[in-house]
Amino acid sequence: ISILGCRGKREGYHQTIAVYGANFGGYRNEISRQKLSDCKLDKSVDYFFYTDQLGLNCDGWKMRFPSKVAGDDIMDSNRWMSKRTKWLVPEELHSYDIIVWIDSKLFPMNYSRDTITDMFAEYPDKELFILEHPYGRKTSIGEMHETVSIGVENRSEKVEEFYNILSDFDDPVPLADTCQLIMRNSPEVIHLLETVFNTLTEYGLKRDQCVFNYALAQSGYPVSKVCITRNMPITRPVLNHMNGVFRKTRESERKVIEDIASAKSQKLISDTE
Repeated sequence: ISILGCRGKREGYHQTIAVYGANFGGYRNEISRQKLSDCKLDKSVDYFFYTDQLGLNCDGWKMRFPSKVAGDDIMDSNRWMSKRTKWLVPEELHSYDIIVWIDSKLFPMNYSRDTITDMFAEYPDKELFILEHPYGRKTSIGEMHETVSIGVENRSEKVEEFYNILSDFDDPVPLADTCQLIMRNSPEVIHLLETVFNTLTEYGLKRDQCVFNYALAQSGYPVSKVCITRNMPITRPVLNHMNGVFRKTRESERKVIEDIASAKSQKLISDTE
């Protein structure tokens, strides 16, 4: 039997696939021309990289150099550009059947056609795959509390408003790490991603994980089509050797949830007196 013949019959082999990433201003020194060159590319997949760094030009990549938006008190120009590129999927990618986003911190990477389509073959009822959060937290309110506490999320009246929203919010799926997104392209999934971006801007936030589940609920995207999994093509090393951290973060998250429930109970008692 011809190996090529078998490969040609693989489920979804005819589908068009775009993989994309972005980095502006050399953010965190996460990307380099060498890292782009070291990526293993599949000739049947189109790879796009959006940046302002001309020196990153690399064979095999469709390099794009868009005009940058201004920064503000929420995030600087470089970070806003990466957020916009990630969540407001570039128009040129809208014609592909499958779209994959990869954060630049995960480069060099190996995302082949088989790697991508095998996810859909294994979970035929799913259309959006996201990595499970690697530090053990399960809820948006737990993530929000932690990121604000350690200073990696903004503090403002709008942020506090969103925190209060999450205190009454039931997560429709477990907390995810949005560094990788594998999605079957549709108007509904594009709308979901836009809702993530709009939520960030509306509440002056910068952490994707804090808003994704809320945006999922707001967008109306079918929760049944979302797969939160550890079995993404790129796994985070933290998953394998930080059980102590898992326990600590889960205990902290439980305490936050218990404290919120206690405060609500006390308010209810006060309101009825």
